[in-house]
Amino acid sequence: TYAPIAKAIENANSPLISKVNVVGTYTDENGKSITVRLFFSHAERTLTREEVQAVVDGIVAELEDVESVDIEVVPDAITYIG
Repeated sequence: TYAPIAKAIENANSPLISKVNVVGTYTDENGKSITVRLFFSHAERTLTREEVQAVVDGIVAELEDVESVDIEVVPDAITYIG
């Protein structure tokens, strides 16, 4: 389900996350995949790669602790498989 993803994003508590979109879902005999796109912004400056990566790493770390969840991080998206 989307609930662990939503919780991890909420727990990141990052003001840099400006928007979250579910890009797609796919279900087969191996389970369900959910692809999420995170948008980052700051009103006064350009964000660094390190700032964005720190937020993504925190979200991924929390999702890795969820049993029976596989995470694949690709540019512009985190895919939750489980």
